[in-house]
Amino acid sequence: MNFILALELVEKAHLAAVSALFRAKRWADALCLMHDNPNFIGWAASLRGLLETAGDTLDGLRDIPLSLAIHHRAITSCLGGNENRPYNFAELESKLDHFVHARWMRTRKGDILKAKENAAYVALLENVLPLP
Repeated sequence: MNFILALELVEKAHLAAVSALFRAKRWADALCLMHDNPNFIGWAASLRGLLETAGDTLDGLRDIPLSLAIHHRAITSCLGGNENRPYNFAELESKLDHFVHARWMRTRKGDILKAKENAAYVALLENVLPLP
């Protein structure tokens, strides 16, 4: 059981990271395409998409590397089949579940699968980007 839990956790972390990179790359490609074919509206929309994607990625994946580092020994032990007591990676899994599975829907506040508003994702960037 521990092996499967740890393996799925690592796979989900990699899936989230790779999908975030592909999504950002596609927005950056669209931004360049709109710049090269003077289309200001398309350029502005692509920039907005890139910023929202960056905020979503920051929100969803910011704590994952540190959490994986903190749980490294337990994950390695579980993957090696050396752990007999059951491990609980629920906190780390819930962060990844929101990033991988969140979608727009009408649900009660605090539902892990409910996506945040785009403005909330972009507002996160204000805290990490140096603004003039």
